[in-house]
Amino acid sequence: MGLIQKIREKKSILLVNLLDVINAEGAVRSLLINKLRLFLELCVKYKVPFVFSFLASNEMEMRTLKEGIAIGTLLGLTRQQAKNAFLNIKDLIKK
Repeated sequence: MGLIQKIREKKSILLVNLLDVINAEGAVRSLLINKLRLFLELCVKYKVPFVFSFLASNEMEMRTLKEGIAIGTLLGLTRQQAKNAFLNIKDLIKK
């Protein structure tokens, strides 16, 4: 919880790169999903802002919003929370 408190105190925004989840394989992917799920649960509980991105380095790594929402729900978020994690980037950056 120390990291969550630091992010909240500094009024920072957490960036979650979902491409890491997509590119991981096997047991590494399942561990990553589990850790992200627990971390995002704490972020929601303590109202720490976070955004999702794919940080694609080429055209083949780009994903649609629907795919991102599906991954967000896999990580334990509601569809609306996952959608907001993509769409509220501009609002969060302005703050």
